[in-house]
Amino acid sequence: MKLILRIVIIIFILSCLACAAGYIYLKSLFDPVSSEPFYHNLKIAQGSSVSDIGRILEEKGVIKSGFAFWFYVKLNDLGPKLKAGDYVFSADQNIEQIVKKLIAGETQNISLTVPEGFSLGELRSRLINYNIMDEKQFNEAANDQALLKSIPYELDTIEGVLFPDTYVFNKSAKPGEILKMMVKEFKNKLPRDIDESVKKLGRPFKEILIMASIVEKEARHDEDRAKIASVFYNRLARQMKLESCATVQYILGDNRKSRLLYSDLQIDSPFNTYKNKGLPPAPICSPSKKSIVAALNPDNTDFLFFVAKPDGYHIFSKNFVEHNKSKQATKKMGSEKHSGDK
Repeated sequence: MKLILRIVIIIFILSCLACAAGYIYLKSLFDPVSSEPFYHNLKIAQGSSVSDIGRILEEKGVIKSGFAFWFYVKLNDLGPKLKAGDYVFSADQNIEQIVKKLIAGETQNISLTVPEGFSLGELRSRLINYNIMDEKQFNEAANDQALLKSIPYELDTIEGVLFPDTYVFNKSAKPGEILKMMVKEFKNKLPRDIDESVKKLGRPFKEILIMASIVEKEARHDEDRAKIASVFYNRLARQMKLESCATVQYILGDNRKSRLLYSDLQIDSPFNTYKNKGLPPAPICSPSKKSIVAALNPDNTDFLFFVAKPDGYHIFSKNFVEHNKSKQATKKMGSEKHSGDK
């Protein structure tokens, strides 16, 4: 009798474990396919069954399981509420969010976030990865001379003028229209007294934009931006090389490193400010408005060097002796990264 009871208990426990495992597995099928947005344009034909819709969503990589979709819709009796039409779905949406979108018949808009300090190459990769446009379409739009001429300054590239922000546009928008939207936002976000500030600084806007892009990549805290700009302007005035690690990282592109090696500083490129005097030939990223303002209004200092502390703030120095002391101080603070070392 005891043996039978033990067998029954064991079977009961195993059944519970199997049910729990099945529940966990089924629940996981409702989760998003990816943590990153990746957009898919899908047409849900009129008269499509719940099974048809689930199959299409699974085949296109929008959801993990067509069966999980069918199960969720049937369990909640939502089948009759699903609407046909053209949709834009993202792989970072779960099944519940996708069903809500099908019920609401939401418009076909895509949301794209361009972070501060994004380079043209990074933006190209994001647009391609989000399935918004392909590389050929991007290159054609980025090299459109009409787009460059729409900016009231003499620039050779749109690098630096695709303003970092969140954009919402229709999935039917053409590549050129999307980039034009970013350039327009760049012009809108420039300070109102931009022309006066450029004249006061005595440098072409192109140089100021390049400086702003370097400040953007070097600064980690807003309080340091204008000081960092002053360091680079002071070095330019003294015919010193800028020696900005950010410009070398730009050359490395997708192969950027947490810590540059001496060999990296020897790369033969016009963007290598360790080998060439003066500013690089073009911006190295799209700077924020804060960095543009800092490049337009640098602090009045005698600083020629700076080094990053572990908390991201910088220690500024007027000469090499002070700078070496600052570097030793940051080492004592436990700093392992000196990417801001000038």
